[in-house]
Amino acid sequence: MALVLDIGSGDATYRLPESARLVRMDYPETGRHYRNRSDVHADARTLPFRTASVDVVLLLEVLEHIPDTDSVLEEIQRVLKQDGRLYISVPFIYPAHDLPHDYFRFSVTGLQYLLRKHGLQPQTIRRHGNSVVTLLQMGNLVLLEPVRWLLDRNRLLAAGCFLLLYPFCLLNNLLSVPAGWFHWQGRLYLGCFIKAVKSGGRSSSA
Repeated sequence: MALVLDIGSGDATYRLPESARLVRMDYPETGRHYRNRSDVHADARTLPFRTASVDVVLLLEVLEHIPDTDSVLEEIQRVLKQDGRLYISVPFIYPAHDLPHDYFRFSVTGLQYLLRKHGLQPQTIRRHGNSVVTLLQMGNLVLLEPVRWLLDRNRLLAAGCFLLLYPFCLLNNLLSVPAGWFHWQGRLYLGCFIKAVKSGGRSSSA
């Protein structure tokens, strides 16, 4: 039975074939804070799995919250079987979140470098959004900043401000749909997804 390890899973659920077993893992402090029902609570820098025992690792929107990225990728490389797969997604142009534990942003080339450095060869690379989608979504964040500021001062004013600005945010979201149909390789994007495979050796260059 194939072992699928979801690091930083929260309460995520997936439809997997009967031949696969999903293990959801979260950091102990995170699990307690969000009351996640993970299968395992452990530190990603010291994975409690045998060497070459895992077929697939999921690391989705997690790496930016870990200060020691090298240790995590080294551990993932260790527990993956030969030709095992890592599916990883990270933000690039995206607001700070889950503070104070938000440490990094990754470009496509930067993430590829880190993966190759630890013997994980990128095979599939996808950017999330393009320059237009990114600008529209950043516009939403700018529009909602006054609401966030008012929430701590006057909730009634915050609610009124939200109702006033929400139509503009909705318009931006609607415009993002057709804008997302264009997959040009721009320099502005929200984040990226990479499928990487464990290889026999390591490379220190992208």
